[in-house]
Amino acid sequence: MSRVLASRRMMSVLGVLALLACKSSSDQQPESSISADSLAAVRLDSLRQNDPYIKYSFVERQGKGIFDHYCSVCHGASGQGDGFNSYNLDPRPHSFTDSTYVRALSDATLAEVIARGGRGVNKSVLMPAYTQTLSTDQIDQVIAYLRTFTR
Repeated sequence: MSRVLASRRMMSVLGVLALLACKSSSDQQPESSISADSLAAVRLDSLRQNDPYIKYSFVERQGKGIFDHYCSVCHGASGQGDGFNSYNLDPRPHSFTDSTYVRALSDATLAEVIARGGRGVNKSVLMPAYTQTLSTDQIDQVIAYLRTFTR
């Protein structure tokens, strides 16, 4: 009798396991519950954040090139005042990501600082004047790019 009882228990356990296996496989959702449209939207958002041709206007892209060439050494590639040369400067360069500071500066003020340098506007004497290096259009492009740091 004990063999019959053990056999029945084994069959019961196997039956329960088989039912659980069937139930769990039918309850599974498809691998991707994200629709194709929402996946495309996520990819487009990622492109907008990383692709400079989508993220910036033409003028801002021109300003980015100039900023990367002349300004990022001190102000940093992301405008946080953390360029590799900033640690040698006293005072340190301002962060253009500080929205309160940047919004308080008019475009004319920024253009004057870039053109005349720090000495010309009673700021840091270590910031060079770019009036002989950059045209007024190029200075305006740099200012347009600086404004993107606080978006």
